Amino acid sequence: MVTYRSPRCSVYEILFLMLTVPLFSSALQVAPPFHYPLALGDKWLFGKEMVKAVKETTTTAGTKYIVLLPTDASLGETRYERVDSGKVFRLNLATKQEELWYDFTVAVKETMSIIHRPTYTLVLTKGSEEFNDMYGHPRRTCTVKVDRLGSSMDDDLTIFDSIGLCWFDWNSVSGGPHFLTGAIIGSRLTHPIPATPFVLPMQIGNRWTSSMGSVMIDTSVVMPNGKLYYHFTGSVFGGGFGEGYYRQEQGMMLQYDGIGAPETVVLAPNVPAGDIYEMLTVSGNRLLLIRSLGTVKSTIFGKERQVFRYSTSIKGMMDSDGYVFCADGFGFTAFGDWQTSFPVTYAIVNGVTYGVASAGEGTPAVPLQSQLEQNFPNPFNPVTTVRFAVATESDVTLTVHSVLGEQVGILTSGRLSPGTYERDFDGSGLASGIYLCRMTAVPRNGAAPSLSVKRMVLVK
Repeated sequence: MVTYRSPRCSVYEILFLMLTVPLFSSALQVAPPFHYPLALGDKWLFGKEMVKAVKETTTTAGTKYIVLLPTDASLGETRYERVDSGKVFRLNLATKQEELWYDFTVAVKETMSIIHRPTYTLVLTKGSEEFNDMYGHPRRTCTVKVDRLGSSMDDDLTIFDSIGLCWFDWNSVSGGPHFLTGAIIGSRLTHPIPATPFVLPMQIGNRWTSSMGSVMIDTSVVMPNGKLYYHFTGSVFGGGFGEGYYRQEQGMMLQYDGIGAPETVVLAPNVPAGDIYEMLTVSGNRLLLIRSLGTVKSTIFGKERQVFRYSTSIKGMMDSDGYVFCADGFGFTAFGDWQTSFPVTYAIVNGVTYGVASAGEGTPAVPLQSQLEQNFPNPFNPVTTVRFAVATESDVTLTVHSVLGEQVGILTSGRLSPGTYERDFDGSGLASGIYLCRMTAVPRNGAAPSLSVKRMVLVK
């Protein structure tokens, strides 16, 4: 008969096991995959320029890519990228072949990819992985060394987990380093400077009036994305702010642009002065840029408040600037264009009245300038009303275009006297999507012509 006897451990052996087992188990822990964000509407801000994920496209083979559009060549060319299992792929637009660019699964000092070009070869090497708390809390960073074989111009990159490209020195392109000043990933602002609270009061009945007219909130609605938006309507808009549905997150004001479309960032008070934080493609593939003018202290109806200012401009087009000033806890304080600012003289904010209402609330019988207002309703299906103003006798053309520039409708074409006009647009024969309403007014008195463009969203 064999008797089994359990082994005994000495006190020293038990202590050894207690000390070594945790170390051994921690060595077996695997770091989570490196996350490279890439979704429609994501933005990476590099001071006075930016890169934005503007659209999604699918090749004939069925592969989906996100199109990244920079505002300037110093940030590289337009790129088609996709992410799969810790690897970033790009579509070579010349050869129509896919190329592996970043492989975050390789070990430090190992080659991430080799990319062949007609006159040189790129070798991407993973330089290091470490933690950096520049953007609010410690995040993993991955440095990438880009060797350009056959050339003395090498590039250096730093990529942050869950943010993306944050620093690069593209010697071969720009001759100098570029630093990420902020990113808006999934409608969330990431910035080296901690965000300070900023509130634009959103309550039905709120109203802001200037000498050009009024803006007010008349209703609210939960959109298909499950988020609550407030509808801003009125007789005057400026600085890229138009009639539509808006909500607020992290102090930013976000506009609903239709089912499946990314939100437009209209206000971003925590972005430093001079930095661009949004871009939109308008008629003729021009870029409409929204730029922070910074935050200043100002006395609004007897109380000192933080006032955020931003401007819009069409890149490459003179005299296209528009401006909006907005105070924390109050809302709009001024609208303007490149020539004139129109301060708010009367407001109702969360039930409190500021200033004195004048007859007609300051809306003049004859418009001060020729301009196109936002269509209403927007989004629409299938009919919407377009309102526009003519300041002096002018030859006016009002047309509707697809985002590719194709003209799909003519609402007005001819000479008009000063006044305010409305035209209905019927999109019954069009597919759902974003359309551009374009107004040109050429004054008969020889003054400079004006151009206005508004986006319309058709949802069927």
